[in-house]
Amino acid sequence: MATSESANEVKAQVKYPIVLVHGLFGFDRIKVGSWKVAEYFRGIPEALTMAGNRVHVARLSPVGTIAKRAHQLSEFLREQVGVEPVHLFAHSMGGLDSRYLISQMGGVDRVKSLTTIGTPHRGSCVADVALGILPSSNSLLNFFRGFGLDIGAIHDLSTTKALEFNALTPDAKGVYYRSVMGEFDPLWAAKMRLLPHRYLTIPLLTAREGPNDGMVSVESARWGTTQELWKGDHFNLVNWNVREKDPEGIHPDRREDYLRLVQDLAKLGY
Repeated sequence: MATSESANEVKAQVKYPIVLVHGLFGFDRIKVGSWKVAEYFRGIPEALTMAGNRVHVARLSPVGTIAKRAHQLSEFLREQVGVEPVHLFAHSMGGLDSRYLISQMGGVDRVKSLTTIGTPHRGSCVADVALGILPSSNSLLNFFRGFGLDIGAIHDLSTTKALEFNALTPDAKGVYYRSVMGEFDPLWAAKMRLLPHRYLTIPLLTAREGPNDGMVSVESARWGTTQELWKGDHFNLVNWNVREKDPEGIHPDRREDYLRLVQDLAKLGY
């Protein structure tokens, strides 16, 4: 499917719409009147649109199970995109929702490619801790319940459930799968203001699963035909916690990274 254009001539623009899919506790955007207070993929929709792409940001249940969120994603595509196929860029649990849609809901004809970003394809011991599978003096279960979380969603993200999910959700022929993994050094955790980096997941994940982004290990996030590693935490993968003065390079602006991911698809003729 490669085109005859040189790498320098290929723009970060694809033929089909791009749909950004948020993770657990996520949202599309928060507005007060006409004022946008926050957006999940910070600055990413605007950057991709400026490059000439048609971009949609899905709104799914922030606390639902994979099956529930996948059905919501299917409905979103039907209402907002129609029958045209799409490229899915999915963060964290959104990648599992997308895989479920493609393989278990007959969505293979709706999706040209799936790019998962920090997705726990093999589960996360953070979910295991919340469920009490692993011993911890600081269980996250009550924390999650305080946000009205469907505990089934935590089960879906556990390492044991991931084995079952992967067996039932093989990659579909005709869909291009790729992944982005994040790596966040434990020594950087003290510089973070966001939970649970400072209190649990960095030391736990590092000890149990090796290099990780503070929520998901590199190996769990690795999936698809091509993979690439970004230096940053789980939230920076969607362009949060960006700092202009960042001598250590741990808070980069991700807009150029997303544009490059789109450009790679364009090189393949999408």
